[in-house]
Amino acid sequence: MRSLLSKFNEEVVALSSTFYTWKGIHDIAYECSEIERTLNLDAETWNIILHSLQVTHFMTLGRIFDIDGDAFSIHKLLRECIDNIDDFSKEALRERKRVAPPVNADRNWLDSYMDSKYSPTQADFLRLRGETSKKQKDYEEHIKPIRHKVYAHTDFSMMDTAHLLFSKTKIKQIEDLVIYALKIDRVLTRLYDNGDNLSFDKITIQEEEHHKASVEKLLKRIKS
Repeated sequence: MRSLLSKFNEEVVALSSTFYTWKGIHDIAYECSEIERTLNLDAETWNIILHSLQVTHFMTLGRIFDIDGDAFSIHKLLRECIDNIDDFSKEALRERKRVAPPVNADRNWLDSYMDSKYSPTQADFLRLRGETSKKQKDYEEHIKPIRHKVYAHTDFSMMDTAHLLFSKTKIKQIEDLVIYALKIDRVLTRLYDNGDNLSFDKITIQEEEHHKASVEKLLKRIKS
């Protein structure tokens, strides 16, 4: 289970970092006319960078929401969680903590630690699958047409009208899916690693602030 959670985390990190870096460059250029002028001095290079970031987050979204039964996606991960629900039990968590380096021989500490831990039920994972199905509909309606017709394949019929697909898709709709993937990753990882029973509203997402600050620092150095 650990390897599956780690693989999903890699996908979510790729998604969130490329999306928020792409968004950060746009936002900062919009907010600071001096930075915008600086970027326009090398517009071709920055357009290549922005395009590469955009392609990556669209393609990664496609992998995460792939409904192919053989694909490693959010759907596959949740099925594996249900099939291996015993890996999330308090007993399994206790054993992982017991043998984790450095091995803690203080049983009292471990007993106290385990008191507040949660063993999920199948209903917990089925609830997550239900929420994921709702997000899947959003992906199918707003994101998949762009990924499929513009990025994954060059659809000849869309060559002159690709902008129409983008005009129907607001950044907020993409960001909602990014945030959902981040929250699923946090919920499952913290449940497996720490036995935390988390609801989505208790999870704080700070990826946008982190990546925007990093981008801003870079762009200010370039400007100066």
